[in-house]
Amino acid sequence: MQRGRTTDQLLDLGYRIFAAGGFAIFLATALEPQSFAASIAAMSLLTLGNGFLLPLGTSGAVTCVPALAGSASGLMGALQISAAAIAAQCIGPLSMHQPGRFCVVMGLVGICGFTLFRWECGVSRSLAAEPVKGGT
Repeated sequence: MQRGRTTDQLLDLGYRIFAAGGFAIFLATALEPQSFAASIAAMSLLTLGNGFLLPLGTSGAVTCVPALAGSASGLMGALQISAAAIAAQCIGPLSMHQPGRFCVVMGLVGICGFTLFRWECGVSRSLAAEPVKGGT
């Protein structure tokens, strides 16, 4: 990775790549639904975004409180597997097993994740800017 970038900046980049991948999947299924190459290229872009998001999110959770690194790692693993299991069960009914609807669902999930991340960054910055009350 390039030096001089914060974790939040790299997460932002990851979400942008993920969103671009979601949009590419939408375009691939809308314009060329039978194209194997277009589908693989779009999924590869989405996976690249996930390649930024998952390790950075896990490292952020694990390094937050060094004394609880093992617990944080276990919790992150359990949350990741649980979320994947829930998503696998929900994606079929939500998309009605149609590629176009699948892309809409993936796009909405990406937009929600990016929106929550941006909101959390704003909250963190505002809390960091507030003076500590009662401190010396």
